Amino acid sequence: YIYLSSDGHIVDDKASTITLTPESLDENHIYNKDVNVGIKVTDSDVYSGIQSVTYRVLSDGKETKSSTTLYSFEYTRDDNENSNGGKLIIKDESATEKEVTKEGVVPTKADLKNEWSGNIVVDSKANNSSNVVVEVTAIDNAGNKSEETIGLDIDVTNPDISVSYDNNTDNGGNAYFNANRT
Repeated sequence: YIYLSSDGHIVDDKASTITLTPESLDENHIYNKDVNVGIKVTDSDVYSGIQSVTYRVLSDGKETKSSTTLYSFEYTRDDNENSNGGKLIIKDESATEKEVTKEGVVPTKADLKNEWSGNIVVDSKANNSSNVVVEVTAIDNAGNKSEETIGLDIDVTNPDISVSYDNNTDNGGNAYFNANRT
């Protein structure tokens, strides 16, 4: 008989938490310029870490910004059976160094990220609508997926003003009227 022993195993079945924070609104609760939206993703399980954070923007149900990756953690094990490592690629649009690649490694806990924060800008001209939705998706390394959305009301159309009156007959062409005008 062969007995194997382990110190246990870890099950991660909790999805990450996503918090979306748009910049403050004016008194009418309508944006009239590009909108900065803060994104914070937290993976409460310290063992799996965040695998990816993506977002897209919809206006009146049509995609105006296709799915864009803000953060990704990719590990590919070497096919060589004599190798103990693989290739690790970490892409982070919020970091100074946008991409880090490590060859011949096995990811460690220090490589895992349990919290990610960044910002996106919603283009007001492409999303001139009262029905704009920002959708953020996060997946952790255990495969748990979470999504969060936030609605925005963006109006960059200048008002079209015209004035007209029901009484346009003045007193002999002198711009004075002898009756009320409404």
